[in-house]
Amino acid sequence: MKKNNALIALMLVSSSSAFANSGGYGADRHQMPPQNNLHQIRKSLEMPSQGNQSYDLFISALAKKDGRFVDYWPKKGSWNEQVVYQNNALFDMERFQTIEPKLHSKNTGIVDYTDSTLTNTGIDYQNSITKMLQGKPGIGPDNQEIVLCRLVNGLNAPYFEMSKSDFDQAYALIGSRTPKGVLCLRSIFSATYWQKRKFDFIDYAGDVVQPWR
Repeated sequence: MKKNNALIALMLVSSSSAFANSGGYGADRHQMPPQNNLHQIRKSLEMPSQGNQSYDLFISALAKKDGRFVDYWPKKGSWNEQVVYQNNALFDMERFQTIEPKLHSKNTGIVDYTDSTLTNTGIDYQNSITKMLQGKPGIGPDNQEIVLCRLVNGLNAPYFEMSKSDFDQAYALIGSRTPKGVLCLRSIFSATYWQKRKFDFIDYAGDVVQPWR
């Protein structure tokens, strides 16, 4: 009888231990939240000693977070000794930027009101190829200028061609504290890149072509 009691007690202790190891009731309340792998990879790439690391792992982690970034950059280019991840599918050389109509507001001195006068209507008269000839980015599928930005604020970090809306989404996912204005090249700082990039979309005669994407 004593041996049976001892055996039962041992079984109960083993079961309790296994239950505790599995987390037991309400285990989710006490578990540490899983680490964000994308954030950790970005932070490691931003360390000065990791400046020459491959960014393939970072891009793969980003694609796992949001499927739109799967095979988003099928080719690489170079500019000013910097790697640039490129996406030909963003470009349509004949695309114009549509400008949303805005109602003109007047102040009569008594009350502000909006009349029926429309300003900034229609489309920008410059299409993508015209803009790029002038050193400006082309118009992306989201009706905004394509951006040239880093996603990691690291030594020799590559640049990425992206639509403005996709960059905003990626920026939110990577958890960067670096201001967007620091990560992205604007105005004269990217002019030579866009002037060079246009040659991927025009032939020797100057006619617009759409390269294989």
